[in-house]
Amino acid sequence: MKFSEALAAIKALDNGSELASAIEGEVEGLKSKNYEIIGEKRNVTTKAQTLETTVMAIAKVAGIEGDLESVLAALEPKVRESLQKLTTAETKLTEAETRATEAQGKLNSFERKAKLSEIATAAGANPAVLEKLLGDKFDQLKVEGEGDARVVKLGDKPLKEAVAADESLKLFEAALFPAASASPSPAPSPAPAAKLPGGSPHGKTDNKKDLLSTYSEKNYGGAKALNQKAAGS
Repeated sequence: MKFSEALAAIKALDNGSELASAIEGEVEGLKSKNYEIIGEKRNVTTKAQTLETTVMAIAKVAGIEGDLESVLAALEPKVRESLQKLTTAETKLTEAETRATEAQGKLNSFERKAKLSEIATAAGANPAVLEKLLGDKFDQLKVEGEGDARVVKLGDKPLKEAVAADESLKLFEAALFPAASASPSPAPSPAPAAKLPGGSPHGKTDNKKDLLSTYSEKNYGGAKALNQKAAGS
């Protein structure tokens, strides 16, 4: 019995129309799915043919002949080698990018230090304290003017005014501007030159003999007396 005949027999039964409609719906769904599968199969076949054509073209360039299976077997080592070279090249590229990033970081740090030094010099500020206090506002610092007329500003205000107006920064004003807060100390008076007493070491001017000559005369006199006594005996 054909499907159409069986469906007609089902419809002839009591309440068979609903059952027949359900069967027809399932059949239509199966047909739609079948068409979808057929379409996917065609797509896969087309892609496979394209891939085979590409592989054979590559094999021809590489000087490899034979069917698809032998060509793939011959190309596998070359493909692995190419993949290894690609991996190595990617690794070197990553290392080069890392070095470039590090170099850029060092350059940015150098430029920041150079700008900080310029700002500190123009403002008469301590660079270390300036970095600690205003490191997060570094982009708002700028130097305007030339030579002795240079002025450092924080935003739109001169730096010293901005610091004085900010209660959290004002506490460190003396440390930030040490030259302005330091008071000059008086120079020490020169010590008076020491004066040595005149004459002998005892300070007497009427004593014409020093200690050394007195000691020598006493020793000479004693020796002379001994010699005379020896001669008389």
